[in-house]
Amino acid sequence: GILPPARALLSGWGDCDTKTGAVASILGNWSGMKLVGIAVPGHYLMAIRRIPAKGDMFVRHDGLQYVLIEPAGPAWLEPGKVGRHTAELLKGSEGYKIEPFF
Repeated sequence: GILPPARALLSGWGDCDTKTGAVASILGNWSGMKLVGIAVPGHYLMAIRRIPAKGDMFVRHDGLQYVLIEPAGPAWLEPGKVGRHTAELLKGSEGYKIEPFF
């Protein structure tokens, strides 16, 4: 289950969907910020509406590019970079599902 963002911050704990929700709740308060959730088998991350820099991993949603962010790791990665396992899941046969945040 997903912990509410405030509880996750207070407890200092969260799995991938909880951490993505916490980061999205913060970034979503910035004016004009567009975010989407990215579901892959057994993992959840997010992407922000931004023109990708060279080498950034991104997805397209409604004709726009969204740069991937992996709030839960596996390590501290800058926007546009994901872990090796996540990259494999994104390219896998099951693919990924984009879930717009409102």
